[in-house]
Amino acid sequence: MVAASATGWPPAPAHAQETDAPAEAAAPEADLDELRRGLEAGREREKALAAEIEGLKADRAQLNERLIGVAGQVQETETAISGIEDRLLDLGDRQQGVRESLGSRRGLLIELIAALERIGRKPPPAMLVSPEDALKAVRSAMLLGAVLPDLRVETEALVSDLEELNRLKTEAAGERDRLVARTEELSSQREELASLMEAKRQSIAENEDQLAATRARIRELAEKAEGVEDLIASVEEEITFDRGRTGREDRTVTREEARQALGNLGRLSPAVPFGQAVGLLPAPVSGPVVRRFGEADDYGDIAQGLSIATRSAAQVVSPADGHVVFAGPFRTYGQLLIVDPGDGYHVLLAGMSSIGVEVGQFVLAGEPVGAMGELRLASAERTSIGRQQPTLYIEFRKDGRSIDPDPWWSDGGTGVGG
Repeated sequence: MVAASATGWPPAPAHAQETDAPAEAAAPEADLDELRRGLEAGREREKALAAEIEGLKADRAQLNERLIGVAGQVQETETAISGIEDRLLDLGDRQQGVRESLGSRRGLLIELIAALERIGRKPPPAMLVSPEDALKAVRSAMLLGAVLPDLRVETEALVSDLEELNRLKTEAAGERDRLVARTEELSSQREELASLMEAKRQSIAENEDQLAATRARIRELAEKAEGVEDLIASVEEEITFDRGRTGREDRTVTREEARQALGNLGRLSPAVPFGQAVGLLPAPVSGPVVRRFGEADDYGDIAQGLSIATRSAAQVVSPADGHVVFAGPFRTYGQLLIVDPGDGYHVLLAGMSSIGVEVGQFVLAGEPVGAMGELRLASAERTSIGRQQPTLYIEFRKDGRSIDPDPWWSDGGTGVGG
């Protein structure tokens, strides 16, 4: 009886196979038509996006608004996908637990199936591998009185397990559908973001010759610098910016003034003095905090910054307004980005696989500046020991000394990246 239950469905009759032949021959043509329609839709989207971006190039404020808006959408989608993946892992664990419970009751299931066969109710061949069919069989056995009284409690537990397994499978299928949809959404958003970042680069290309020599000099300084402190000091001497903020640090900026200044997305200087931007800065990346400023790692070293575990290829945004004073590989930091928001402050972001901004460029808080890689880089080693997922390291400095970044985050530092 058990062997018969595992044999599967019988092969289709020969005439049925012959009937299916024309349908099988037509399938490739249908797939080709669908591919053509997909390619055409993709070309139309690309043309519309290109036309829209050409219009944005002429208006810096609109381009920045779109950049920041799409970057925010990307981070929101990344967070949603991570949540779906976590739920799928949890559902998988729970399904495994139910299956193990069912495994311990396999003898009872076989006995119930045998009882149904004895009264003429033969179950389908896939019975023992299909929870849905198994549930039907057990319920039938109970309704037909095929369950002995002393097995009723155990049978009810079996029914409960089978119902729970079916429910978990349905829930997991829904989560997988949502995962596919959000992943496609993320791909589209990243495509648009890449186009917008290229448009931003082209819009500042007129200054490229002027900045080329400076960037070459910065690369030389990076090769000679012994550490981050030395690097920052060197680039500060090499680069000067028209900050347009004389005297602003000495005067308290009201919340209304800050709101109005942050609303000007065409600005070329920080909206708010960095020292007064406490509680206003966005998280640079989505993900859980794995080590905070001042915490000791497994080797007893004290973290000088904040580490956030991210998704593969996660979008990174600048947490603050400022000029880029360094962008590129540096020692064990991997790709290192240093933003100068003024008043002796510096923001360091390390652990990215790519950086999309250049030295001398002014970036806004929330503007995309780079992307994470597939695995954790050596730059995050001291702050994310034992984690293989990408990790972004964030460090705030004031006059060359590391400071706690938590008070600056818009969520008060409680969740930072989510």
